[in-house]
Amino acid sequence: MNFDFTPIVQAVIALAAAVITSVLIPWIKVKVAAENIEKAKNLTKLAVQAAEQLFGEGVGEDKLDYVIKYVSGQIKIDSQTLRNMIESAVLEMNRALEP
Repeated sequence: MNFDFTPIVQAVIALAAAVITSVLIPWIKVKVAAENIEKAKNLTKLAVQAAEQLFGEGVGEDKLDYVIKYVSGQIKIDSQTLRNMIESAVLEMNRALEP
């Protein structure tokens, strides 16, 4: 008596593919997205601090242009998200400088 394991093997492969597609791939996408956001925040904070050091006070537009060019050259990010990250980094820096 010979038993054909082909349908069982096919079912196991189909189940594994379903698990990978529905669980593993979305988890990887979320993890990568979170790492990219963290990288963007760190780059923005670095660029804001560098712009402050390089340009000093009173030239906000020059500093903003510098930060936008620097961060945009490093990563792909939409302009509104970048602008929000810049404002957040400036606020954080200003709060750190308060007595």
